[in-house]
Amino acid sequence: MIGKVLNQRYQVIKRLGSGGMATVYQGLDLEELRFVSLKVLKEQFVHDEAFTRRFQREAEAVSRLSHPNIVRFYGVGKDHGIPYIVMEYVEGETLKEKISRQAPLPVDEAVRIAMEICDALEYAHRHQIVHRDIKPHNVLISTDGKVKVTDFGIAQASSEATITHGTVIGSVHYCSPEQAKGTVVSGQSDLYSLGVVLYEMLTGELPFSGDTPVTVALKHLQEPYPPAYEKNQYIPQSLENVLARALAKDPRQRYQSAAEMRADLAIVLQSGGVIEPPQEYPEDEQATRLLTPLPSEHRAVNASEFQPADEFQPDDESAPSSVPKRRLRWWMSLALVMLTAVLVVAGWMALDRLQAKWNVPEVVTPNVVGLPEDEAVRLLKNAGLEVERFEVENEGMSPHHVVRQDPPGDLKVKVNRTVRIWVNTGPASLTLPSLAGRTRQEAVAELENLGLSYSLEEEYSHRVPKGEIIRHDPPSQSTVIPGRTTVKLVVSAGPEMLTMIDLRGLSLKEAETRLLEKELSLGRVYTQPSDEQKGTVLRQFPYEPGQPVPIGSEVDLWVSSGRPEED
Repeated sequence: MIGKVLNQRYQVIKRLGSGGMATVYQGLDLEELRFVSLKVLKEQFVHDEAFTRRFQREAEAVSRLSHPNIVRFYGVGKDHGIPYIVMEYVEGETLKEKISRQAPLPVDEAVRIAMEICDALEYAHRHQIVHRDIKPHNVLISTDGKVKVTDFGIAQASSEATITHGTVIGSVHYCSPEQAKGTVVSGQSDLYSLGVVLYEMLTGELPFSGDTPVTVALKHLQEPYPPAYEKNQYIPQSLENVLARALAKDPRQRYQSAAEMRADLAIVLQSGGVIEPPQEYPEDEQATRLLTPLPSEHRAVNASEFQPADEFQPDDESAPSSVPKRRLRWWMSLALVMLTAVLVVAGWMALDRLQAKWNVPEVVTPNVVGLPEDEAVRLLKNAGLEVERFEVENEGMSPHHVVRQDPPGDLKVKVNRTVRIWVNTGPASLTLPSLAGRTRQEAVAELENLGLSYSLEEEYSHRVPKGEIIRHDPPSQSTVIPGRTTVKLVVSAGPEMLTMIDLRGLSLKEAETRLLEKELSLGRVYTQPSDEQKGTVLRQFPYEPGQPVPIGSEVDLWVSSGRPEED
């Protein structure tokens, strides 16, 4: 397949990967002169109606979607009866490769990736398309960090109700409980799968694993997921709450849209992961419950057992029969008057206390976010407010500084109101300076002075002198944390060296061809009379045959102009 041209337009360059039903190649669009991805149905499935229908469904699904976070669709075609889909080529890696290489990902990076996946899903769901196979393998990360969702191979219009019951569609480690049961799925299934992906980004592990696909599917149906913070202590409660809702077994308890989930993720980023109470879900009001019978003393009394108040008849043994009914009524009236008086006095006293409470003076809460803890407490105390302190790790702020306050600043509250503040207990962060162009010794000394660890990697370069820094990762102006961040330094090994070839005796054209083959270039050409045939190379400079020469160097040649004319 490599080198083949499909329909005289798409040249197959190299194989990128293979799935269950198709192979993906990098191709070159010879008309538009751009790289593309070519998804070609495997030959063994060309005559299988189910696979060709699924392949066609993917083409139809992606053709309806145009979004920055979804791989773009360019077209479909057939070459010698084999169908293929032409899509945007994304240079980079899959999210699965990134997780395998880097997990656990930093919280802010994992949240940002999940937010971009939410953007893609929200757009697809608005167009009535459910992906049904969200997993890290189907998420691409471009070299500039852009997130792209791909492989709508089992996507289906959400309005379609046809599904083979009892068949699990999707990757079992990322499938929702309803997919595991083989029932009709909705957009909430994609959000459950995204919850699994987010969990894996944050912990480097899957929430459910097992020896067989059936075991894993049953865990999705029956078992609660192990909390992510148990595997990664830097996960804030606010993000754990997002996971809890996304991974709810009941679709009704999950996020009802990708936009809703994205909004909560955005709050996690904005708040720096402040402490929140754990997510709780109310019991299902429709669930069946066992009701305990009421004790006999609480049973309903028959109507015949009631007697009117004005026909009260005391038992013969409990009251003398000689008490006149009129006197009894008089005592009851007196008791009622006294009770009313007591209630009036109590009400007046309560109202007086409420008025005193209402008359408490108000103050404006100082805005203490970003201030050192001791200064923040002093300002709040001076304003007549009480302080309740919480701790949180926030890598974007200096230690012992206030990350958040509740109620917020510039709000009118009563004197003695308690203001809660969250204080950063995490390490201090700093901005990484540019190290490119500095010597290896200078860059290493700078990193050690900042308390950052480093790794070294050499790379040939004919532009950057040997021993100087070509680039580094993370790049300059990135936020880094001493004791946690490792900076990779790429150091120039100088130009790659070749062994100079012998060009003497060749024609000028042959010599130029040989230079190009060796990634060298022709410099100046001089002529001099000689007995050699005209145009023959006599001498080369500055590199003699057998000497080391840097790639890309220029070589000057002296060429024979023929025999000298005799006087």
